[in-house]
Amino acid sequence: DYLYIPLGGNRKGKLRQYINILVVFFLSGLWHGANWTYMFWGVLNAVYQLIAGLLQPLRYLLVKILGMKRDSFSHRLYRRVGAFLLFTCSSVFFRAGSLKEAMGILQGIVSTWNPWI
Repeated sequence: DYLYIPLGGNRKGKLRQYINILVVFFLSGLWHGANWTYMFWGVLNAVYQLIAGLLQPLRYLLVKILGMKRDSFSHRLYRRVGAFLLFTCSSVFFRAGSLKEAMGILQGIVSTWNPWI
């Protein structure tokens, strides 16, 4: 209401909408603190939104081709697990003391993950 809409929201074309999303999320990160980790957290969430917007037609087509029901339990579970994983990855940047520390945490999660332990 205070930033996205005055910037034009989604009323001035797709490119402007994507720029507005980037600006809003970047400033959201800056609002949380003047640290690179917060700004990266904001931009990362903007990238999530942009990728979701760009891939939406492809996702809808894939669901249609596969004959999936969008309100089925499996489809809802898939979307929720995906959102949880993206949120968890971005939260690492929000809580880390530096970008290097955040990358180290994510690298540790990926490189040492073993479901059999």
